Amino acid sequence: MIVTHWLRLLAEKLRQHRHHLRWGMSRKERSSIRRRFRRQMAATAALEQRCLMVGTTPDLATASDAGLFNTDNITNVTTPTFVGTGTEGDIVRIYAGELEIASGTIGASGAYSLSTVLVAGTHSIAATYTTAGVTGPLTSPLSVTIDVTAPATPTVIPDLRADKDSGSSNTDNFTNQQVLIFAGTGTPTDICKVYSNGSQIGSGTITTTGYNVTTVSMADGTYTITTRIMDVAGNLSGVSPSMSVVVDTTVVATVAPDLAALSDSGVSNTDNLTNLTELTFTGAGVTGDSVSLYADGVLVGTAVVAAGSYSVTSSTLAAGARAMTIK
Repeated sequence: MIVTHWLRLLAEKLRQHRHHLRWGMSRKERSSIRRRFRRQMAATAALEQRCLMVGTTPDLATASDAGLFNTDNITNVTTPTFVGTGTEGDIVRIYAGELEIASGTIGASGAYSLSTVLVAGTHSIAATYTTAGVTGPLTSPLSVTIDVTAPATPTVIPDLRADKDSGSSNTDNFTNQQVLIFAGTGTPTDICKVYSNGSQIGSGTITTTGYNVTTVSMADGTYTITTRIMDVAGNLSGVSPSMSVVVDTTVVATVAPDLAALSDSGVSNTDNLTNLTELTFTGAGVTGDSVSLYADGVLVGTAVVAAGSYSVTSSTLAAGARAMTIK
């Protein structure tokens, strides 16, 4: 260091001319000068040693580290803040590569927080610390990636998983389940966010096999379901095409089926005594509901309610009395 070099030269001159200093000075005065000089040399050496020490690497502030993780230094924030610690009064300078991008003085708390502007790309962030006009070496670098490119908008309608699509069909998106699961594919490590009528109801990480997003509990009703994809930096895609899902948990009161007149042969067509083995039963219900016909608890036929009524024909029944029910 220049300061230390100058003091060493001065010390050498003092040694060379020490006999001149003896004249006109007492022994006590000469001793005092030597002590002050040694203290100055020690203080200067300590300062030089501190300046040579490498400071702490700056860290991307949590609030600036957007996206999936706030500790991965991958973000879509182009005006990031860097934080760190040091000695009060020291000057800290932040560099991206060889370009200085921010500077400031460390406060009484021993901490600093400096904001800057960075373009998209990967940057090597480091810092120097200046003490009493002497600047130390660069710290070890921190790799920071600025990513402002949004994922592609999904083009496929989200799919209600078959095991959550109850009822007569597991592909009609009518269900009595309130907690739903939507499945699909995408880019691994991205996040799929599922929305109902524009409000987020669930999210999940996409793996190599796709995603399975479980929703919050849904009340009865009809919902417009869409998805958006978020990448690790926090960029959101556009909105996917929509699908309609109906959640219906209402239990419909069932009425005993009626044997159709054409199936009730014999003296009376209302006595439920017949010689036919494939019988048709009718009744009323909610349009779109599925009807299952049971004989002594065994499923023997199905139908869908149309215009408020149904007609369901059984499979072949053996002779004998049967307890006929519907569900």
